[in-house]
Amino acid sequence: MTPAEFKRQVAEASADYFPYARLNFTEQRGIKVQGRIVIDDANLIDVYYSALKGKTTFALVRMGRRIFGYDNLRGWHRHPVENPDQHVACPEPTPRQVLREIKEILDRE
Repeated sequence: MTPAEFKRQVAEASADYFPYARLNFTEQRGIKVQGRIVIDDANLIDVYYSALKGKTTFALVRMGRRIFGYDNLRGWHRHPVENPDQHVACPEPTPRQVLREIKEILDRE
């Protein structure tokens, strides 16, 4: 995936699941994308993709602390909301899958 494709997928999924949120991206040299989806005063989603390093991260952050996430540092894994410090191996998710799961987490609260 290219950084532009990652950015497009995140933007489309964000518009579908969090149409009221503010989405901001920064891009560095066309190889790295960082984004933030600000949902409300307490919750935001940080996203990161580096084509150079092959690293991808998604984190639901509440009041400055990650409460859920996915990343591929040492293989794809998720950080479940029940224990965000835990690493649970998983297949690579799409940005849409991750944002849908985050939406489901927030809807349960």
